[in-house]
Amino acid sequence: MDNTENSIISSTRRTTWLPVLLGTLLPLLTVACDTDSELSLGGPGDPNAPQPYDSDNPNAPWDSTMSSDPWDTNRPPSSDGNDTHTPNDSSTSSNPGNDTQSPDTDPVWTLPQPKQAALARFDLQCDPQDLITGTRPNAENYCHASKVDPCVPYDYRIDCTLKITDGNGDVHYNDFVSIRRRGRSSRNYHKPSYNFEMQTSGGDNNPAPLLGMGKEQDWILDGSWMDRSFMRNNIVSDIFRKLGPRRWAPKSRFGQMTFNGQAQGIYRLVEKIKRDDDRIDITEDDGTGESFVLKQDDDGDMRAYLGLERTQGNFMNPTSGNNTWKLVYPHRDRASTAQRQNIQNWLNAMANAIPQGQAFNYLDIDTTVDWILLQEFAKNIDGYMLSMFFYKDRNDANGKAHIVPWDFDLSMGQPGSTQFSNNPSAEGFSRQTNNTNQNDSFILGLAKDPALAPALAQRWQELRQGPFSKEYIDAHIDNYLLVLRGQAITDNFSLWPISQVTFQHIWTAYTLYSVSSFEDEVAKWRQWIYQRLEWLDANIHTFPG
Repeated sequence: MDNTENSIISSTRRTTWLPVLLGTLLPLLTVACDTDSELSLGGPGDPNAPQPYDSDNPNAPWDSTMSSDPWDTNRPPSSDGNDTHTPNDSSTSSNPGNDTQSPDTDPVWTLPQPKQAALARFDLQCDPQDLITGTRPNAENYCHASKVDPCVPYDYRIDCTLKITDGNGDVHYNDFVSIRRRGRSSRNYHKPSYNFEMQTSGGDNNPAPLLGMGKEQDWILDGSWMDRSFMRNNIVSDIFRKLGPRRWAPKSRFGQMTFNGQAQGIYRLVEKIKRDDDRIDITEDDGTGESFVLKQDDDGDMRAYLGLERTQGNFMNPTSGNNTWKLVYPHRDRASTAQRQNIQNWLNAMANAIPQGQAFNYLDIDTTVDWILLQEFAKNIDGYMLSMFFYKDRNDANGKAHIVPWDFDLSMGQPGSTQFSNNPSAEGFSRQTNNTNQNDSFILGLAKDPALAPALAQRWQELRQGPFSKEYIDAHIDNYLLVLRGQAITDNFSLWPISQVTFQHIWTAYTLYSVSSFEDEVAKWRQWIYQRLEWLDANIHTFPG
């Protein structure tokens, strides 16, 4: 009823209609609360929301209803060594347009709800004889440089066991893993991160759904050494998944880790980027190379990257190694010559089109616009140059590729740099090139298309009403702080003092702003975000500046 109707209804009629109205609404409310929709959970301050994690209560519950993803343990693994499952094929999929990639899509912009009520536990056990100790030469000297002794190798995997337990004490995995230290520059962080593959005792794939995330065998344990808030990558990925179909970004959960019984502090369990029905859900390639996943590799070490050659044309910097690519799917060890060549041809064609302002002949403009806005929101210093992933689905209606966001620890106010002095400021656009030849710039090439700037400005205004609103971002941060608090934070920074977090031993040009505590970091980080939103409101229409 509208106000006019209310004004003419007598108190008697109101009394008569009230039971009827309640009788109609209550069943609907009951149904809504029984679903795993985020609408059923309530946000911070809601008395029906999950209670904050109590650091003095190690048995605080993990609420499985907090994830919008089904904990499906019934999917059989595929026989393909690269892809644990066979993603939906167009011949059987009820949604060949692949919209199922974004189960978190929320067009009405309801506030995000907590995915986790308590910290998980990650207990890693490795044979000491398999670990690297002391100072070793050549490829293994990162162990000495990062002051980790003993440490897990980077250049090869070792077999260990890993037990993953949720906050309620329920075991999600307790079996073998094949593990190695991970990262490019981050392999030298004092607090290491790891790639691991879940295996049986016989070495077979052993996928499992973990902590409300999908069933897979390839995962990452991220130490978040450089991100003193632990939240930068989380908030970027969680926002991106909300923006619409084909906006895939890795999910993650927080936990406390031990290594051979010794505490290691807070880690993030993160999905590894790959093709799978619980990851990037694209149609299986038919031998033509029309479905693929590519990862940019600037390592310069092609020991295991026997996938693609350098791109032709000026795509990024042709002298720095930034234009070499790793073939993630089809797997580089199993891709046919035809698949390799066709994917290489696509990559070369896109590389040549970028400086001509024709990149959107190859990239989907809608998803690319959202990816750019994410980079600008975070002011990611490496966002347009490093850690880039493309994927393409042969059944995608427009036949174009999409970009996956990844690696945001050096963003949102850090680092300071002698070369890019404005980077920590909440003002200014993200770094767009690392040299004077602007033809090598990916983002400046995209910006040559006259459709990009107005599309960015319009989309920014839309998203400021939802995922990029202050209210929405505050809700994300408050949800993370339900578990990132108390003794767990104290213990982490006792092991890894916040004042000693640094990039200086890797590259002296990068510095971090000073913080005195985790609480100080969160306050400064949150304030930077607020200032960044205001600056983008006033300037996004001038992109790229």
